[in-house]
Amino acid sequence: MCNDREVPSFNSARQQPPSNSDDAKTAVEIIKPPWATITYYELTSRVGESFKCHSNTVYVDGHTNPDKNKHLRRFRLGDVTNPGRSFDVINVRKQIGGGVRLNYVGGELFARCESESQIFVQSRYYNCVSGYEPDAICRMSKFRCRIMPLFEDSHFVYHLTEAVKQGCEALHELKKMCTIKMSFGRGWGKSDEEDSLVPCWIIIRMEKQLNIIKEVLREMEALGSI
Repeated sequence: MCNDREVPSFNSARQQPPSNSDDAKTAVEIIKPPWATITYYELTSRVGESFKCHSNTVYVDGHTNPDKNKHLRRFRLGDVTNPGRSFDVINVRKQIGGGVRLNYVGGELFARCESESQIFVQSRYYNCVSGYEPDAICRMSKFRCRIMPLFEDSHFVYHLTEAVKQGCEALHELKKMCTIKMSFGRGWGKSDEEDSLVPCWIIIRMEKQLNIIKEVLREMEALGSI
């Protein structure tokens, strides 16, 4: 598990995202089209609209927007309504707090835990570089493994090249590297593999990379190589 071991290759100041959480003091790079979309789920149901990531820094938290406006850098889960929300989900949502901060800089995506509760993460990239099973669930907290690398463009390019050599099935499998799952307060774990047992969770989709895979598959089909 992530919180049992640190990964020394990601300890350099160059690779870690800035620790300052003050929006006014952090430079914002606007990215178009969005580098990712974030979709929020409660148990097995998708709730609300997906958030499009146009900023290189995005916060996903449990707060609400006092001014009721949409903010480029903040996906406020506290504003997401669900009339059928269960008591269990309501309780877990209260634990989200500061949630998670995402930084996508220089082709590297990092997550930083800002919540007082644990965050559970499934990232095929992190599992690969850490020597874990591909679908392993790792934990983040403010006290251990607070910063976690989730994705790296160069790693994706390498595996894309290898997948093209192997064909359609390998390319479809590569999509899983571009889809990152995170849950708040309660994780999947070995006994909680069903989404129906996880009250609050999100999926981060790396849109550019998924579109590249889609285009490569289309070209391979046109060439009759599948």
